[in-house]
Amino acid sequence: VLTNRALQEFGQMYSGGRPQKDPKPLPPLSRTYPQNLGLLPNYGGYVPGYKFQFGHTYGHLTHDALGLTTLQKQLLV
Repeated sequence: VLTNRALQEFGQMYSGGRPQKDPKPLPPLSRTYPQNLGLLPNYGGYVPGYKFQFGHTYGHLTHDALGLTTLQKQLLV
């Protein structure tokens, strides 16, 4: 609760001691992600568990990423 009190004090100092008004709510978003965009073809980015392994597509590395052990992942590549 000490953190909350410090945050309130900071807010009062920042606003010049005036109580802050509630901000206007943002308009709702129609979609989180655009439907016409997706992953880049042949994306070869970071995959957890595949440290220092590159040169394969995202789909190739992640096909069974959760079902393989670290040793199996290394042998696959």
